[in-house]
Amino acid sequence: MESSPALDTSQWVDSPDVDSGIALAAALIELVVLFQFVLYGLGMGFVLSALTLVAALVGHGAIRGLRRVGVSLQPLGAVVLLLAGGYVVYYWLTIGGILLGIG
Repeated sequence: MESSPALDTSQWVDSPDVDSGIALAAALIELVVLFQFVLYGLGMGFVLSALTLVAALVGHGAIRGLRRVGVSLQPLGAVVLLLAGGYVVYYWLTIGGILLGIG
């Protein structure tokens, strides 16, 4: 079987096309991060605006209802937080490879 000649990649590194591609990829990543930041801000603004409108329109009755629900949801939130933390520890000790010394 005939072996193929070695591929000379030295010309790729100094090529302006490679530099342009790297610059384009970096710009695209920055745009994606900016887009995610804008979407996060819009979503958070929507949620806070909706809560403000509900509090203003319904008044103290809605706030009392939310406090009643909040009291029962607080222990549930604590359990979910503990489970999430336990999963993160499990992940890094097993799959993440900390026990095996793999970084």
